[in-house]
Amino acid sequence: MKVKYTNRHNEVQTFEVNKRGNIQWKADFEFSSCKFTGTPKDITMVDPPGGPYINLEYDMGIIDKSFDGMIVAGFISNENGYEIVMKENKEINTYGDDDWATPAKEEEIIKIKNKNMSFEATTNKGFRMTFDNGFSISVQWGTMNYCERKNLMAKYKNEMEYDITESINAEIAVYDDEEMINIGEHDTVIGWCSPDEVAKVITIVSSATTANEIESKIKSLKL
Repeated sequence: MKVKYTNRHNEVQTFEVNKRGNIQWKADFEFSSCKFTGTPKDITMVDPPGGPYINLEYDMGIIDKSFDGMIVAGFISNENGYEIVMKENKEINTYGDDDWATPAKEEEIIKIKNKNMSFEATTNKGFRMTFDNGFSISVQWGTMNYCERKNLMAKYKNEMEYDITESINAEIAVYDDEEMINIGEHDTVIGWCSPDEVAKVITIVSSATTANEIESKIKSLKL
């Protein structure tokens, strides 16, 4: 079954279970962010512009209920995008569907990695920070974000044409693993945050022990 998914930029992506029991993900990955350990073959996270941010241990049921319980164990880059390897199928080959019974080459098997603190840049318009407590904050100031630079008529991904993109404010989102925490009054994100306000949120997120703590403390800031 092919599932259509519309991300934050209103781009339609597709997710389809293949004969190996994995999920083929088709989207525009031209300016996507990736994280890997060791070599570029060991992909641990993929985040196209507008999302969704998918990494190891992600429950694909978040994308669609028909995928409930399908946990991500790795990624295989292919001509159609990415084959998302499911946990129970991680010892698979990385060839085409016609060769699906061929044993995998050891170096091409994507294995589960430990989660670490990290910084991630996102197409010259923001960043994401993951803290030791497992929570993450995304800070974005692109033309598709709620900020001074918002301009839905601008050329898509135009930030990549510049060395530096600057904004007096930004849009923020907070994640518990890969699930967005409802930090806004009427949305899961908060826009037009100043640098000082972003700093206050970073302090809350980096020191929190629960998602409820993050939600209540950020809402108390009345951003």
